[in-house]
Amino acid sequence: MRSAKTRSFFFISVFAVAAYGQSTATLFGRIFDPDGAVVPGATITMVNRATSEAWTAQTDVQGNYQIAALPAGSYRIEVAAAGFQSQVVESASIEIGRTLAQDFRVQVGTASEDVTVTADRFMIERATSSVGHAINQRTVQEIPLNGRYFLDLTSLVPGSVTPTNGFSTMPSRGLGALAINNAGNREETINYLVNGITLNNQAFNSISFQPSISAGARIQNR
Repeated sequence: MRSAKTRSFFFISVFAVAAYGQSTATLFGRIFDPDGAVVPGATITMVNRATSEAWTAQTDVQGNYQIAALPAGSYRIEVAAAGFQSQVVESASIEIGRTLAQDFRVQVGTASEDVTVTADRFMIERATSSVGHAINQRTVQEIPLNGRYFLDLTSLVPGSVTPTNGFSTMPSRGLGALAINNAGNREETINYLVNGITLNNQAFNSISFQPSISAGARIQNR
C-alpha cells in the first residue's frame, strides 16, 4: 500500500501572458453585514491592475460568492450591495494555482461611500492542504541557467532536489536530470503539466521532453 504523501506543487513561468494559459486561481468567500447576517445579491468585481480585465460575481442566498479562472496578478476588488458602503481592496496579489478564501463585512451606508482595506495580509488559502511556490518572471529571465533547462529551476524551490540514484539522474544530451524529488517524495510522485496535459514518461517516472521555458509549466506531487 502506498503511504500517504504531502501534496505540494510549484509553478515555473517566464512571461506573465504565457502563464495565464497554464494555470489560474480561484477566490471565494462570503459577504456579511455588521450583525453577521449574510448579504445576498452583493456584487464582487475584480479588476486586473495590469490589464484592466474585469471579473464579476454575485452572492447567492447564503452570501457565498466564487470567482474562478483568475490569471495571476495584482487585483483591485470591490464589494457593493444595496444599502451598504462599497468595500474596496486596492491591491490584492493572486498567484497561479491558488484557491483563496476571503470574507467581507460591509457597513450600512450608501454606495457612494467607500471603505478601503488591505487584503494581502489576511487573504488566506484555506480550501486545500497543498503547499505551492511560484517562480516569477523576473527570476526566470535573469538567473544564470545553463542550457535554459526547465527542471534546473526546481532547485530554487525549498524541499526540491535532483534524485541521487536511478534512471532519472541520468543527463539527457547535457540537459540535466529528467526528474526531481520534492517534499521528501520520490520522483515517481511528481507530475508535469503543460496546459493541463501531463508530460510524464509512464515507464521511467520522469519528464518526457523538455518544454520551452517561455511557455510556463506546472509541476505537482501526485
